[in-house]
Amino acid sequence: RMDGFNAAYVKRAAAEGVREDGRGVEVGGEMEVRLIRGEGVAVAEVRSGGGSRAVCRVSCALGPPEASRPVEGRVSVTVEASPLATESQARGRAHWVVEVELLVSRVVRDCECVDREALCVVAGHWVWAIRCDVHVLARGGNVADTVVFAAVAALRHARRGRVEVAPGAADVVLRPRSIDDGEPQGLPLMHLPLSATLAVLDADLVVLDP
Repeated sequence: RMDGFNAAYVKRAAAEGVREDGRGVEVGGEMEVRLIRGEGVAVAEVRSGGGSRAVCRVSCALGPPEASRPVEGRVSVTVEASPLATESQARGRAHWVVEVELLVSRVVRDCECVDREALCVVAGHWVWAIRCDVHVLARGGNVADTVVFAAVAALRHARRGRVEVAPGAADVVLRPRSIDDGEPQGLPLMHLPLSATLAVLDADLVVLDP
């Protein structure tokens, strides 16, 4: 919350289209992305221009489906914060961490970022289980946008193993990748949603990535 002087200064600067970092009011901050990939695992580290930093690890494993969704894969999302990223000394997770986790869960699960039906290997028996674990290392500006960017980047970078299903059987074999397989198989992503924070300073004055 700003006092009257600072609020007036910020509104005047935004109305003139200037910021301290030289960006216009409709220009988002830069994101620095670092990607790593291993066997069934992908990691994305994202640093935002505002000082936030998040690391997302996406892993893929075969497992049984949920009883209520026998033909859909499982996608889970967790968000945790390091002690340096949270100001609260209370036990349990900080309130903002819970809110960010709900946002990422909506983006990845509810917005159908991942086609869960395409993760089914044998209906009622075997599906791909995708874990999306995010760790916030630094909380600067627009941490929610940084976390969502890291999660989507890791999902885009992740690769699944190849499986073989015996005809008429419910057993599957996770086959080691060979040089003849070509490019490994990515996750079935339907779209790549991102998050953008807006500051509404007045009825006709909106700032992107404040």
